[in-house]
Formats: sequence, structure tokens, C-alpha cells
Amino acid sequence: MSKYPLLFKEKNKKEIEKRRKLALEEAKKMAVFLKDDFQADKVILFGSVLEKERFGLSSDIDLAVTGISDQLFYRAYGKWIDKDLIEIEKLIQRIKNGWEKYKNENDELYLDSVALNLHSFYSGLEKIFLLIGREIDENIPQSDAWHQELLEQMTLNIEEVRPAVISDKSKNSLDDYRGFRHVVRNVYAYHYDPEKISLLIKNLDKAYLSLKKDIKRFLTMIKKSS
Repeated sequence: MSKYPLLFKEKNKKEIEKRRKLALEEAKKMAVFLKDDFQADKVILFGSVLEKERFGLSSDIDLAVTGISDQLFYRAYGKWIDKDLIEIEKLIQRIKNGWEKYKNENDELYLDSVALNLHSFYSGLEKIFLLIGREIDENIPQSDAWHQELLEQMTLNIEEVRPAVISDKSKNSLDDYRGFRHVVRNVYAYHYDPEKISLLIKNLDKAYLSLKKDIKRFLTMIKKSS
């Protein structure tokens, strides 16, 4: 029996802990950002990021904030999402670089890296969706299919709450990345399909640019409504 799946699992654990530490650092930056730039009274960190055993690849940063007006909240909210989008764009470049190295060197470790970064690409977008669900919709899907339901929720125009966050076009293009996220979390690395990954990378820029356009439009609309 090959030891490779076990080695990959151990590598995955190290990656999760690395991300947890980065999340803690990011939370500290967010607290300083909210207090210094937006005069928040209190910023309290809670959730899985504080518990090593609960933190996973799809975990996000949970903050409770007091002392910010609605208008300032939406400004802070938009500025923070812009920061997330910048990080996602860096991630897209890493995906492309890793894919080129895989094609040139035929080393499956690069394929593994690309797969994990594609997982992180969708998880990064989902973090934005979760933030919108918690802070604006005040509703996060709770069923076993919550990842799919959350994506669909972002297409809804919720009367007297918010406009649609993304278009049906963006939702359809992102659905393949949501599905691949499930693959990464539930199969061994040696089961990754290079042809499937190649198609995801081919469509990556188009999917992201459509999503970014939708997010920018959404942020402009909620700032005006506040």
C-alpha cells in the first residue's frame, strides 16, 4: 500500500495549522483596522479559529464588533472585502504559476498545490458570502448542502434587506469551483484529474472577473442605501 496518501494527509494538517495561524494574524489586523480607521469600541474574536481541533480548510474569521454606525460599517465592510479580493487575485496567480510548473516538470506535487489553491480560491469567495450572510442577511444555511445553498442565496434580491450579490451567470461559473472544493476535501491527492483541473484553470479568469464585477456593483448599491 502506498504511503503517499498518508503523507499528503499529514501535509494537509500542516497546511490547515498554517492557515489558522495566518487567520489569527489577520484577525488582529482587522481589529486594529476597525479601531483605528473606523473607531470601533470593541472587536472580539470567536469561533473555530481559536480552537485548533475545529479549524479546517473552509473556516473563516469570526469577529463581533460594537461602536460602529451603519454608514461606517458599510464603508469598513467594503474596504475589507476589497482586501479579500486582492488576496484572491494573488491566489489566482499562484494557481497559474503552479499549473505551469506541473506542465513543465510533470511533478504531481505541483498538481496537489494547484488543487489546494483552487480549494482556497472558492473558500476565499465563500468567506465573503458568509460575511454577507451573517452581517446583512442574518441567515446562514444550516443543512448538509449549505455550501450550495449559500451560493444560491447570494443570487437572491432580498426585499428591504439587500440587492442580489452575484448574478446567475456568476453563480453558474462558480459552481464548478464549489464542487471541486468538495473533491479536494474528500479524495486522496492521487485521484485528482488533471483534465478537470485544466478546465477550471482555463475558466478561472472569466469566473473571477464576473464575480468581481458583481461584488463591486453590490458594494456600491449598499453604500448608497446606507
